[in-house]
Amino acid sequence: MKGKKHVDSLSNSQYNTHELPDGHHYDFSEFRSSEKFAKESKPNARVLNKMKSLHDKTKKAGGKVIINTARADFDDKDKFLDKFRDHNVDIDNIHVHRAGNLKTKGTVAEKKASIIRNQLNKGNYSHASLYDDSEHNLKAFLDLKKEFPKVRFNAHHVKPDGKFKRYTGWCIPVYEFLNTKTKQLEEHTMPMSAYDSFKAENPHLERFYSEAPLYSYSGVGDFAGKKTDNTWKEVMHKIAEQNPRSPLADKVLKKNTKRVKTDQTLKKHGVFQG
Repeated sequence: MKGKKHVDSLSNSQYNTHELPDGHHYDFSEFRSSEKFAKESKPNARVLNKMKSLHDKTKKAGGKVIINTARADFDDKDKFLDKFRDHNVDIDNIHVHRAGNLKTKGTVAEKKASIIRNQLNKGNYSHASLYDDSEHNLKAFLDLKKEFPKVRFNAHHVKPDGKFKRYTGWCIPVYEFLNTKTKQLEEHTMPMSAYDSFKAENPHLERFYSEAPLYSYSGVGDFAGKKTDNTWKEVMHKIAEQNPRSPLADKVLKKNTKRVKTDQTLKKHGVFQG
């Protein structure tokens, strides 16, 4: 809005990254309308079913599921919640956190991340997962790993068709390590440039090569036979060097002694690798 004049309308995803021009302001009347939400909102069946499943599992394990929305309070709370009840969601035991109520400055992604930060500070959680259609929200979520290094963060990007896939950020690998103290496997997300310092700070973690790390990259082609640019080839080569047991390494590198060393490490700590 500019004054009292309606300038444009934004979808939920557009609002997440929209920058308000000088002299303009948002009109949230439609966002706060429970009537409009009840009549026009169409649930994503895949995400809805996933939320129900996670709610059942986490409740048994002592965890919880929350809904983290950019919206503020609705004008009719009961009508808003009834929409979830109509789809058999246990909404009376799933709290809806409304980032639109926060008075602090910041982007939608930063406000949503602050809600998750507060939740992690209140509970002794080992895992945190986020399903979101905004990469900005997912990146802000993964950045919390710096504040909570003992928490395992899992981000999932929800596509327009309702499908979702693991999200790790911009070409940031997810590495597997064997914790020699607990004999458990751990996943840690970090840029390749941080790998050496991370290993030096965590001598009890030894690299485990089950597969190439997960990653996300937007560039020219891929590594499965299509044309690739030199930068992407270099990235693939570096990932393969740190993952000599992976199928990627078989394609990119010549076999070396790291595989033997890994087997020795696993046997030493009583972990079997087929």
